[in-house]
Amino acid sequence: MRVAICEDETLIRTIEREQIEAFFEEESVECTVDSFEDGLFLLQSMEGGAGYDLIVLDLQMEHSDGIEVAVRVRTMDPKCEILFVTGLEGRATEGYQVQALDYIVKSNLREGMTKALVRFMEKRTRGRLAFETLSGEVILVPRQEILWAESENRGSLLVTTDGSYHLSCPIGKVAQKLDGAGFVEIYKSIFVQVCCIRRVGRDTVEMQNGGKLPLSRRKRSLVMKQILAMVGGRL
Repeated sequence: MRVAICEDETLIRTIEREQIEAFFEEESVECTVDSFEDGLFLLQSMEGGAGYDLIVLDLQMEHSDGIEVAVRVRTMDPKCEILFVTGLEGRATEGYQVQALDYIVKSNLREGMTKALVRFMEKRTRGRLAFETLSGEVILVPRQEILWAESENRGSLLVTTDGSYHLSCPIGKVAQKLDGAGFVEIYKSIFVQVCCIRRVGRDTVEMQNGGKLPLSRRKRSLVMKQILAMVGGRL
């Protein structure tokens, strides 16, 4: 997890950092926090390649306006969450134009920050599946990014659009999590997401990332049935 704080008041910036670090430590989520005194420094960091999951942004700073900074942030990263903090009440509606997650008034900073971070985690985990890797990490993977899962030694291999993960749980438990999520077993202990299939051959299936997997002849008709259902019965 990577968080950016953009706040020109030193005390507020310190409180925000301490609260954010404490929150994610309690959630057992590894977190890195970058602090900036002005929006221009935040933008320079992002232009240099830095990416953030959450940006805590002061609406009114001495040298920059939070909304203007947020608009530029959105052009560089449409997916990051933006949390506005301000000493002025009545500006909450301005956050709609940049799809802000929440709006906190500094007079209620600690309570407001906690509630906003809870919302952030709820939104981040919605529609995701949690898996434990062989190294003991817990990963949260959006369903739509999972290409396939297969048995691997005593654990499982999970292949996503972003890479592969070696899981500690057996394929049976992985399959239970995938059940009802548009997945089909194409071969013994190999489950693929139907909408991620690029091509079906006589005895192989090619996935969107170019990966080729074996296809059981007994399961081929089921795979084709699932594909037909997905495209509305048309081929």
